[in-house]
Amino acid sequence: MTSIPREFLPPWKLAMGDKVELVIAHWTLFGPKRSGLYETTKELAIYESHIPGVYACLIDAQHPAGGKVDPTDGRIGTHAHNFAYKWADIHMIHFSHTPYGQRLQPKIFMVHGTPEACLHGEMHNPGGHSFTAALHWIEHCRRSIVFTKRHYYFWKPYDHNDKLCLVTRGIDLQRYRPEGMKVEFKCHPAILYGEVWRPIKDPFITFYGVREYIKRNPEARFYPFGLNEHRVLWHEVIMKANFDMMFAEYAYAGVQEYPEHYFRGGDMLISPVYTGEPSRTCCEALACGCPTISWDTDNFGDNHSLEKARAFDPMSMADAIERLWKRIQKNPRRIRRQARRIAEKYHDMRKMAKEVVEICWEVVNEER
Repeated sequence: MTSIPREFLPPWKLAMGDKVELVIAHWTLFGPKRSGLYETTKELAIYESHIPGVYACLIDAQHPAGGKVDPTDGRIGTHAHNFAYKWADIHMIHFSHTPYGQRLQPKIFMVHGTPEACLHGEMHNPGGHSFTAALHWIEHCRRSIVFTKRHYYFWKPYDHNDKLCLVTRGIDLQRYRPEGMKVEFKCHPAILYGEVWRPIKDPFITFYGVREYIKRNPEARFYPFGLNEHRVLWHEVIMKANFDMMFAEYAYAGVQEYPEHYFRGGDMLISPVYTGEPSRTCCEALACGCPTISWDTDNFGDNHSLEKARAFDPMSMADAIERLWKRIQKNPRRIRRQARRIAEKYHDMRKMAKEVVEICWEVVNEER
């Protein structure tokens, strides 16, 4: 095992007083605010490093010098490529872009992408390779990791050596918690949507569902945020159909640096992922005590939203909003506690980090 010098460890790790016996290099793309893949990888590395004997570091594949610090989270920065080459005991890749991966020959591949999203991304992007590269890593890495049962089912046929592993889909429950600063919404129910506006989880049908509910309850308002691409297109979609009449303050916003402020203040969040799986945004909202609504397309038991709407049916979505709002009005604290308990049970990053570290040790010990 590599013995990493103490001067290369951050003060908080040194304060733990343990001897580092396993160094994990997480190769990712630096994307604060805009990338759920990056946020999950960052949180995973932080929580792994709090396990005695383990230090995990972020390596930005596109910037060899390292030294980048997340502007919204100073707990961790990126290390230089040379640091990983010299000190890491195991390399884990979190993206499916070459040529970086070809040079690395990592031992573990974490598959973040929904299979359909990877496939469609490659179909619509000439020269893209997000799906076929994933197949390459599943074939060549010693282990591949997924964190929903649905992903396991759809990626498993490409795993010919029984190397695919399923772990908990975790987030940082210390950052995403009910207590703390929150947005004070003027209109209620304040219905949130906070995904990145991309295929498979875009808000197009949601606009119709929320509008149907507002016909029943004119005091309700829709607060969509997270728009960072195709702004001209979405402006046309919204303005030409007068969907903006559903909005109030803070709406039609871009990617938020601190989405937890929205989740703590909002009454509910709609997470309309077509495949029914829980998005990272859905998990964050639950952790902040914000109840969620999803489509009923989860056939694997991954999604634990408090309400489900019949797939792609605006009227059913309006019904789900109405049911949830009635439950909230009866006992708002109970509903928010229920949402938080769901996150603690199913989306704890401490559990995910422990499971991933166990897989890393398996691979390292196999190569001894």
